[in-house]
Amino acid sequence: MKTANYIQAVRPVNLLMGMLILFAVRFGILRTDFPMTASESLPFFLYVFSVLLIMAWGYLINDYYDVETDKINRPGTNIFEGPVSPLILWILPLSGLAIPVLGTVLFQTPLFFPVLLNTTAIVLLGLYALRLKSTVFWGNLTISVLGALLVAAPWLCLPDFENISASTLERLMLYALFSFGVTMVRELVKDAEDAPGDTAAGLHTVATRMGISTSRRISIGLMAIAITGLLLIGANSLFHSEVRYGAAFLFLALCGIFILFKLWPAASVVQFRAISLWLKLWMLCGMITMCL
Repeated sequence: MKTANYIQAVRPVNLLMGMLILFAVRFGILRTDFPMTASESLPFFLYVFSVLLIMAWGYLINDYYDVETDKINRPGTNIFEGPVSPLILWILPLSGLAIPVLGTVLFQTPLFFPVLLNTTAIVLLGLYALRLKSTVFWGNLTISVLGALLVAAPWLCLPDFENISASTLERLMLYALFSFGVTMVRELVKDAEDAPGDTAAGLHTVATRMGISTSRRISIGLMAIAITGLLLIGANSLFHSEVRYGAAFLFLALCGIFILFKLWPAASVVQFRAISLWLKLWMLCGMITMCL
């Protein structure tokens, strides 16, 4: 199997998004309370690398158990349709756990939370691939929780994370909630997009058990809640003269409204695939506003 196929299999765009989220939180939200020091920089970049390895493993282990559904949903894209050694499925998660330990040995960095977060991610991604992705709602919830944890990780891995100010913690939690919500909507949209293959494989998802229209309606409801929350937060920030934050959240609300109008009439696989891309761009907009 060519190296290019492996690179494609680990979803490089999604890995880039994950890396940008970690950078945006560390150098955006946390920059005032926790300025980056020279002694912290290399351990942080090592931890980011460990997270990317685990994310890559998550995509590969999911593909490993998704060969049959991908023959229908994405024919010819799953590398495990060919003669591929599953050895990489062991190397990546073990490396993702070893790197924080290495950082502790070399730089005396905190060990508990980096290892705990990476172990949690590995367990949840493994359970998702083995079982949870074929259950109604629980698979969606699992990936959404991981999306929120990705936002919180740069803070929890700091040696003095408890010294965060109330305002910074509030902003961090709001973005973690935003990540959770956008990920949940995107998972439901992907359920609708993958419904033909999931149905053929006998997987039980929101779209296969309740119908594509129900999956779409739930997504619309969650979008409406998220947009309302963003509007309220933005208006409240402007009321308290926090112009940058207010403008940022109102901008995200407008982006959400645009996507909502795209989602409202969606019915085909092509439409849901396009909406999934718009949701990624919405998350990218959220990352940009973290740096304000």
